[in-house]
Amino acid sequence: MLASTHIIAGVALASLMEGNLAAMAVTAVFAILPDIDTANSFFGRRVPIIPQLLKHRGVTHSLLMLVIEHGLTNHYFGPDWALYCTLGWASHIILDMCNPAGVQLFWPHSRKVGMPLIRTGSIWEFVLAVLIASVGIKINI
Repeated sequence: MLASTHIIAGVALASLMEGNLAAMAVTAVFAILPDIDTANSFFGRRVPIIPQLLKHRGVTHSLLMLVIEHGLTNHYFGPDWALYCTLGWASHIILDMCNPAGVQLFWPHSRKVGMPLIRTGSIWEFVLAVLIASVGIKINI
């Protein structure tokens, strides 16, 4: 999925959780953070060594990393912020599981998990992003 779709999903989730603007921003950041493993991502461009070390949709898209992320954010930011961080990260994994490429959900096991529903950058991804945004806005009006 595109970064914009991940950001929209993160903001919508935080909105559904009745989060404030800061919570929406944190959730959006953590919704794109798993793509640090790709050189053309926002974070991958800023920390270029990471994409050289990690395979895309590998460890950063796994349940193991989700547990580690939650533990670290809970320890450093507290349970309220950890919830928003983990929601963002989990939404990224779930959305990427809808892509034909799938994710290594059970890393280090190499088998990819996913459903070939939506190709990155397709009209269907755009439709999904609009639907997600609509749900986030509709519930908070």
